Amino acid sequence: MHPAFDPDGTLDPVQVLVPACLDNARPVSTFEEADRLHTSLAARAPHLGGAVRSQAALAGCLGWPVPAKPVRAGRLISGAPPALVIQSTHQALAPPAAGSAMAAQLPGSVVLSREGDDYSMFLLSPCVRAATNRYLTDRVLPAPGTTCAN
Repeated sequence: MHPAFDPDGTLDPVQVLVPACLDNARPVSTFEEADRLHTSLAARAPHLGGAVRSQAALAGCLGWPVPAKPVRAGRLISGAPPALVIQSTHQALAPPAAGSAMAAQLPGSVVLSREGDDYSMFLLSPCVRAATNRYLTDRVLPAPGTTCAN
């Protein structure tokens, strides 16, 4: 089974499986549980076919030889400038809480959210591109809670 299809080519199958199988608690441990989850997701989001990418990654974790060790936010990092953390609202393998946890480690940092489920936000979103360029050239962060719709 091919664990995931990545239409923009930024992730290979191993890059998808490692965080899905090791960094997060696994919501399924049998094929039957995976099938029930897929049915539930397909009912909630029929236009996505049951969140196919996540479903494939989760199924790829069945029988994974190493137990999951969910990643917890680390300690505060001092001396670093505030960071711009860019996070899609529906990324398959990086929930919004992960972006917030990372920003919390870097005092003064801000999460810029983008409505969507992709990873290539700088390429796809004029809003993200403008905020990123402003941060990189002028070190100006967007207001906390800013979400890009495009």
